[in-house]
Amino acid sequence: SRIRQAKYRFLTYLETDQAALAQEWNNISPELRTTVNMKAQNIRSQTQMLQQKLSQKAGLGNYNQSNLVEIETGIAPARSSLSEMYNSINSSISPTEQKFENINEDLNHVESTLSILQGASFNWEQEETPILAIEAKELNSDSKGFLTLTNLKFVFEHQKEIVLKKTLFIVTEKKVVREVKVQKPIGMVTDLTQGKVGFFKGTGLYIKFAQESGIPEMKFDTSSQDAEWVTKNYKYIMSGEAEK
Repeated sequence: SRIRQAKYRFLTYLETDQAALAQEWNNISPELRTTVNMKAQNIRSQTQMLQQKLSQKAGLGNYNQSNLVEIETGIAPARSSLSEMYNSINSSISPTEQKFENINEDLNHVESTLSILQGASFNWEQEETPILAIEAKELNSDSKGFLTLTNLKFVFEHQKEIVLKKTLFIVTEKKVVREVKVQKPIGMVTDLTQGKVGFFKGTGLYIKFAQESGIPEMKFDTSSQDAEWVTKNYKYIMSGEAEK
């Protein structure tokens, strides 16, 4: 609800996936609870029996180790029953859990995008809506900033410090601002690929522009997760799916 209110219009499958996941959980949860309760009752019975035997042994006042062999032997079946219950639960919910994680991952990306764009320094065009925004370092100019893809354009804003006050030539007050360094129609991005960049060959992005843009290839250092997210959404835009 929050991302839609913030005018994020993409990933329209989120609502349908959420509804399908809720229905899937409603279908499996009653049987899962019944199975777990039955297995748990069996484990409780085994545990209570062991506790009773242990109390009896303790009442004898004979703490010879051989008196505890029966207790130790009974622990293994209880532990096996517990492991079986865990595996049963895990196998039942794993497919549903994976679907939940996929939805949650997409939502985390979108929420991060909207948070970054609250401080955007560029103007929005009519019918323009964000698709993604990430923190990135542009290696050609060694500039840290934010890379943004919308349905209409590519934007890179770099961060720079502005001196607000000096005392005896010493900076005593400054602030960091965002400034657009590159802003082009998304159609001018001719290639966007993930690869190794920088001196340490970390994860990053290579972005090429149409010759008439006058912009040389840009290299961005970023996290592997963000690089994958950018390449995925660039293909999403260029395939025409975003426009649909």
